Amino acid sequence: MSAMPNQSLPEGARLGVYEIKKTIKADSLAIFYQAWNHHLKEQVEIQEYFPHDFAVRAANGLTVECKSARDTDHYHFGLKAFLAQSERLSQIEHPNCVKAETILPFNQTAYLVSACPEGTPLSQRVKSSAPLTEAELTLILTSTLKVLQTLHDHQIVHGNLQPTTILLSANGEPVLTEFANARWVLAAHANKFPNELASCFVAPELYDPASEPKPASDFYALGATLYYCLTQEQPASALSRTMALSKGKPDPLKRLRESQNETFNATLPEIIHWMLQTDTQQRPQSAAQILARLQPSAPDNPSGQKAASSNGSASGKLTFLRKHPLIVYGTPVIAGLAIIAGLWLNQAEFEPKVDASRPLLPDSAPSAPLIQAEGARAVPTNQQPAPATEPTPASAETNAALLLAQNTTTSAATPNPTNLASAQTQKSAELPVQSPEKSPSTVTVESKAASDPLSDPTKVTDQAEIKRYLTAAQKAMKRVQLTTPASDNAHHYYRKVLEIDPENAEAQAGLQKIVDRYIWFLQKAKADGKINTAKRTLLRAESVLPNDPKLHKIRTELFAPEN
Repeated sequence: MSAMPNQSLPEGARLGVYEIKKTIKADSLAIFYQAWNHHLKEQVEIQEYFPHDFAVRAANGLTVECKSARDTDHYHFGLKAFLAQSERLSQIEHPNCVKAETILPFNQTAYLVSACPEGTPLSQRVKSSAPLTEAELTLILTSTLKVLQTLHDHQIVHGNLQPTTILLSANGEPVLTEFANARWVLAAHANKFPNELASCFVAPELYDPASEPKPASDFYALGATLYYCLTQEQPASALSRTMALSKGKPDPLKRLRESQNETFNATLPEIIHWMLQTDTQQRPQSAAQILARLQPSAPDNPSGQKAASSNGSASGKLTFLRKHPLIVYGTPVIAGLAIIAGLWLNQAEFEPKVDASRPLLPDSAPSAPLIQAEGARAVPTNQQPAPATEPTPASAETNAALLLAQNTTTSAATPNPTNLASAQTQKSAELPVQSPEKSPSTVTVESKAASDPLSDPTKVTDQAEIKRYLTAAQKAMKRVQLTTPASDNAHHYYRKVLEIDPENAEAQAGLQKIVDRYIWFLQKAKADGKINTAKRTLLRAESVLPNDPKLHKIRTELFAPEN
């Protein structure tokens, strides 16, 4: 369905901090807009609940009204389904799913604000001159199944998987957009099939007006999408297949082995046909089942078991080693490094180190890297050290001072020319604990874990690390990852900067920016009568700046006896 200009919001219309820039498209359930967030200075996409069969734009150009009194029930039923879908989507934070930011109840309707999806539609990639490789298709299948597993666990069914609603990012990862479960719920309630959905990607059970999408419905649509990617031809519709099979005729769906793509491993076509079963019960019932089939040696994969039994355990080990060359070549190297490290530690037993096994401090409070002295005379070998506790910002400086005193005392009490010579050779790996004008004392720190490029910085005054954290924080803000997910949100990265430089103005301003955004959200929720939502938002804001005076005032108002 094409957008109807007289039904769309006018350009320049404001929804809080959001300004409508243009209409993107419309379907039977909603109108999609490109908008500008004046608060964060970024572009967003807004989906307005507007069921064209039951709604009309009021004379003021903003409010949405029911076409007639008999449409009221359908309109409000669909609005409830739209809000339920939007609320669940706002709780999902997954790299393979477009991020839903917030829900705005305005103009007697609702608006879902999402990050602008970036990428190329899979449909365009299929039509390009270079065909999709097996590796690309496997990546698309695997990543899509993993995000579907998360969605289905949250009781969310996509309901609209097809090549146009799957975007491919720059690294080839799929991103799911345009969820349609609410559209199916309203269609079932009103006994109307949403005609704008591509029929060849719709599962057969959804042709029943009383049916709603299930996880197995998503798997059928995903199988049809991959079929299209392999053959560059749309598969036969489920309706035509069901009718033919009911009459005892051959399935009109052409087998993939009969297509021109015969160079692919047999596993992928088998999985696609498994997902394309017309009988819901014959299809996979969970993403985990399909992911298991993708593994050649999975226990529930008969073909994998056969291969394992025919080749023997030695062949299985060889395959594993080929897939993990680091084990083959890395083990001798690691062993050699361990020997060298042991010889070096024998000479540097009194050098203080960072305790890398300690967990990072929670995001709720800033912290400094904990430096811990380990010496043979400091902790007797026959006595277990006391359980470590998380230091506060104030105790971090005390720890560093105590460490310097202990290091100086130990060195004076046990002079060792060998240790002194070793300390000179390790000068390049030393980290100043205090500024040069206060003390030239230094301590050695362990290198950061390669698996986390944004882990504890190697130098407390390293401006390069501060810049990297600030860049990560800015990206998280754009993705609206304010305090979640753990270890990948703006709050986390700003706190990391303050661990290095407690007076960093940009990080302090960033925390205030997070709080201000939460204040805007909770004030809107309060104005709409959603007191519990406002209270939950307040708790998130207080986890960032618990002593903010504005939050204290809001807490007094929200938790007054009448609320």
